[in-house]
Amino acid sequence: MDWLSEVIERLNLAQAGSLVGRHFDQLLQWISILFGACVIILAKKQTKILILICSVIIGSWLGFSIKEIFRGSINTAFFLIIISVLCAFLMTSFKTLVGVIIGGFLAIIAVSFISPDLLTSTSGKEIIFLVSIIVGMLTGAVVPTACIAIAFSLIGATFISYGVVKILFTYFGNYVPISSKILCNLLVFLPVFVVGTIYQLTDKPSGKSKKEDKKANES
Repeated sequence: MDWLSEVIERLNLAQAGSLVGRHFDQLLQWISILFGACVIILAKKQTKILILICSVIIGSWLGFSIKEIFRGSINTAFFLIIISVLCAFLMTSFKTLVGVIIGGFLAIIAVSFISPDLLTSTSGKEIIFLVSIIVGMLTGAVVPTACIAIAFSLIGATFISYGVVKILFTYFGNYVPISSKILCNLLVFLPVFVVGTIYQLTDKPSGKSKKEDKKANES
């Protein structure tokens, strides 16, 4: 069976037995940058496949957050699958819930950004978490376009900066100081996040308006 395993390993691009298997991690880094750029650029169209992918990411992040805060005994993988599938189903089946769920996601990020201790060491962290989710969902229901733009830009900028940092340390690890990670966040993550958000919030003709314009021109 060892020979069969070696043959299959040569076919599996992620295995060391393949031609460039040992460089697969670097391939993932470039894919991370490409994926982040695609999320930001294509977010305006809000295609179902993009919403599906981002909903799984958001669901997984929320699942980890809930697991971390409530310290339940449920299996982590099983729990993440449930939350991810639930978010994916709701966000792809009901367009009105996209902004609502993303609003809750952004609210938790905002709280953890402003004061991380509120969701980690505070005695009433569960209540703070639930209140934040509710406020975020209400905000997402009121201003869904802004919440979607911010969330998609955040996801895209995160993947891009992750890929850039990993590539820097992979190719120039011996020459790059640890402080460059901070510079990378300032020079890559923050500009991409801000520019991506502005780009998505700029006016664009929606699919409905295009159809309406076409009908108007025909008439």
